Amino acid sequence: MEKIFSGNGYVPHGHCYLWQPELVSFHVMADLLIAIAYFSIPITLLYFVQKREDVPFSRIFILFSLFIVSCGITHLVAIVTLWYPLYWLSGIIKIFCAIISLLTAFELSSVIPLALALPSPEKLNKINIQLENEIKERKKIEAKLITSNRDLKRSNEELEQFAYVASHDLQEPLRTITSFAEILIEEYSAQFEETAREYLTYIASSSQKMKILIKDLLRLSKVSQQRRQFTIVDLNEIVQESIDLVIPSYQDINIQLDVQILPEIKGDRVQLIHLWLNLISNALKFNNNEQIEIKIGVENQESNWLFYIKDNGIGISLEYQEKIFTIFQRLHCQDEYEGTGIGLALCQKIISRHGGKIWVKSELDKGSTFYFTMPKNLISS
Repeated sequence: MEKIFSGNGYVPHGHCYLWQPELVSFHVMADLLIAIAYFSIPITLLYFVQKREDVPFSRIFILFSLFIVSCGITHLVAIVTLWYPLYWLSGIIKIFCAIISLLTAFELSSVIPLALALPSPEKLNKINIQLENEIKERKKIEAKLITSNRDLKRSNEELEQFAYVASHDLQEPLRTITSFAEILIEEYSAQFEETAREYLTYIASSSQKMKILIKDLLRLSKVSQQRRQFTIVDLNEIVQESIDLVIPSYQDINIQLDVQILPEIKGDRVQLIHLWLNLISNALKFNNNEQIEIKIGVENQESNWLFYIKDNGIGISLEYQEKIFTIFQRLHCQDEYEGTGIGLALCQKIISRHGGKIWVKSELDKGSTFYFTMPKNLISS
């Protein structure tokens, strides 16, 4: 260590300049200015890297900074050795500078291919122009979609309003037809021949079916027309009330019900009764077993309740499992199973208003399971 920081009898470098003041001062000034420049460059580079963390190849910036600092130190030591012959210290500093230089050169050789792969300013400008054009096109498409959605919403509202008004206005003439058909059957059937009586029966029967259809259409249109505020609803009460309304029509059938404890949710109580009435009625209606089995339950998911109603009924073919939620879609003729083909469309609309989705899993002759979700935190819509 003493050897490094001692002159060991060496002659100071100033002797080479014969201690001429002008020459010594000239070299001191040159080395000092070079050292100051070397020290200022890495400070600028490190400041730039610190402020721009997204800049690639930050490691090469750091190595360059160390390399330049070590070069600056060698020039400061050159000034010192003019008067003090610390040539061992000068050599060690040069070795350190050489190591840093080699590391920098090695790192630079691996960075060059990556740097060459970077897009040129001209290419970046083209990319930016292309992105701007794509953004403009996307905004145009979004504007068209907004307009189309607005028009579609208005069209749907007008269609729902028409369905509501038409269904409402059809009730009065239908009641008149039904009433007079019933009067003719009750008071004058004896005066008609058999064919006439049969025709009157058809009129009365069709009028009743039309009455049910109009009632279902009104119920479907009211999902959008009448938007009651959501309240806290106990689904256990809703399901039990729905069962009590449906079961009396199936007194002669052995029915096994398995109902789990259901949660309270925020929703439209009237619509939720219609929902469960339709689902439970379908589970009972589309079933030809001696013992009907129905299981109602719920699964607790992260942000949703997943409800299900499972039966051992006739099942649904895979090809129809999406179509059944379309209005007026019937898989069986009226003589086999009564209905208007509106029930599941109504269920889908009610669940959609409550922020959920409905689907079915089923196999022919092996029963069906209807699933539907409802968010735990509902907002009235």
